[in-house]
Amino acid sequence: MMNKSPESILFPEDLIYWEDFIRLVVHLRIPFRHRSTGIDCITGGLMEFKLPSSVNFWPIVLRVEHWKFINDHLEILPYLEYPISTKLAKEFIDQFVMLKDSPGWVPLLLTHANLLSDIEKRNIAFESEKNELKRLMSSGDIFLVDSQGMKCEHLSSDVFLSNREAIRLLERKGLIDRALMVGCHWKAFTCEPYVDNVEDTADKYHGLSQELLKIGIAEYRSRLTLSALQGLTTHLEASGSEQDLKETVTRSQTYERNDVSASLREINPDMTDKSHGEAQTSSSLSESNSKDIESSDTDGCLEVKDSADGHSIDKRDSAAPTPKWIKMKKVLEMLQVSRATLYNYINPQSKSYDPTFPVPQKMTSENRWYESEIIDWMKKKKK
Repeated sequence: MMNKSPESILFPEDLIYWEDFIRLVVHLRIPFRHRSTGIDCITGGLMEFKLPSSVNFWPIVLRVEHWKFINDHLEILPYLEYPISTKLAKEFIDQFVMLKDSPGWVPLLLTHANLLSDIEKRNIAFESEKNELKRLMSSGDIFLVDSQGMKCEHLSSDVFLSNREAIRLLERKGLIDRALMVGCHWKAFTCEPYVDNVEDTADKYHGLSQELLKIGIAEYRSRLTLSALQGLTTHLEASGSEQDLKETVTRSQTYERNDVSASLREINPDMTDKSHGEAQTSSSLSESNSKDIESSDTDGCLEVKDSADGHSIDKRDSAAPTPKWIKMKKVLEMLQVSRATLYNYINPQSKSYDPTFPVPQKMTSENRWYESEIIDWMKKKKK
């Protein structure tokens, strides 16, 4: 393959029909997105602007720093694959809002309307490329021939480009590298796919609840957190796990926002399916128990105050330390290894598999580890 010329790689035939060539150029510039996954399913963003009496969201073109923020957090967000259901879109947006240092904007997700818009753009681009090809023919900058190799002056149904002319034009348009990535499959690459619109996702606000659009990102984030705590309280009251509630509240005051959500889902995975109603305040959550739960602002230690006589008992020494969950990024920093090496540690099929390495726990769409287990494993390796 290395010794082959671009002509033989892209165009094994000597002649390429002019419409096929233009279709290739158009699709290199406006590719199909019906199989988009991950970050390719994000098309832009909506910026929040607060007015005295309302909140408005305006479309923005994402800059480098916006894409970097998305890319840095993509692994802990739900996996995207077109077509994106309404449920998955809302889950993605809600978790994006709950990220640490979440910005004052939210991403726009790929919809069926975007694919329809792409078709219109391709039709316009096809006519533009066709007119340019005519201009190049009339000026003598390019030669087109018929099936017998005779020069043609006008475009018709039996006019072709030689593979050398096709390569020269791609280089002129700055598309040669992109075309070589497509390779000899370019004909299939330009075939219009059948897109089954499983769900009508034409709304540009796909995944954004009316509540978010009405009250803004910060208030919506607070409601999500308190609503999750309310659902957790109900779950723990039903199961009688009062101590779990105390530990969760302690963690919620020391973890970053997305860790709070993950901790809540860890205890009650079904909580994300509950509707987000008017959130209960943290003080009213405590009233459902016979004791008030408080946490020190300085060291995060749990203090239980008896609601009957007002005496408080310091659990600083008696309470067991709360296990701390950490993300993959933190594990990689601690071990000073690559992501691939870490995956090999937990993959039984890998030569680097280590059965003593701590098993991660799935939380939503990401892996997390107990920090203490990673530290213990590192100590044993040093010994």
